[in-house]
Amino acid sequence: MTDLNVSPPTEPNLDLPPERPKWPLVIGWLSVSWAVIFGFCCMGVGAAGIAMVPMSAKAMQDQNPGMDVTLPPHVQLGPAMITLLGTGVALSLLLLVAGILTITRKPAGRKAHIAYGVLSIISVIGSTIYQVMQVPVLRAFRAEHPGNPFAAQSPLGEGADYLGAVMGFVIGMVFPAFILIWFLVSKRGRGPMDVDGPGLV
Repeated sequence: MTDLNVSPPTEPNLDLPPERPKWPLVIGWLSVSWAVIFGFCCMGVGAAGIAMVPMSAKAMQDQNPGMDVTLPPHVQLGPAMITLLGTGVALSLLLLVAGILTITRKPAGRKAHIAYGVLSIISVIGSTIYQVMQVPVLRAFRAEHPGNPFAAQSPLGEGADYLGAVMGFVIGMVFPAFILIWFLVSKRGRGPMDVDGPGLV
């Protein structure tokens, strides 16, 4: 006799691991390269250059005892400069971690990149405002110390005083803007940009 109470076989419950993000590896490598080259290297060179200014001033004064070598504010390693450099190092570390997470295809790479992009844009805006505010200070210092070699007027005229701020703003905005566009348009790492291809994933 057939047993009608026999339950039909059930399919095994397979707990599949979550799909790993398929972001192109080139984004991760770009982030790591940008953090190392433009972050640590450039800021390290800049900090070293500022730290060596007092020694250069002393050498100039030894060679020319009558020369005015008073250091203008923009070449002094004060609290504002230390804050800017520290913020840059912290953001470079964040970008480095975000790049490594993306290379290893960890979902946290996307959030880390977005955090870097937002914080970097805020930092660039703040740094640009600070540099623009320093221009009148530099010009007043230049008027008080006309022969000072550290405050010499650029051959391009007074408009060149703002050139550094403009260039810093443009260069500083390029990569954070690119990162935000990439990771926000990619729809959480599973959008049309997640294309497997040679050399990309």
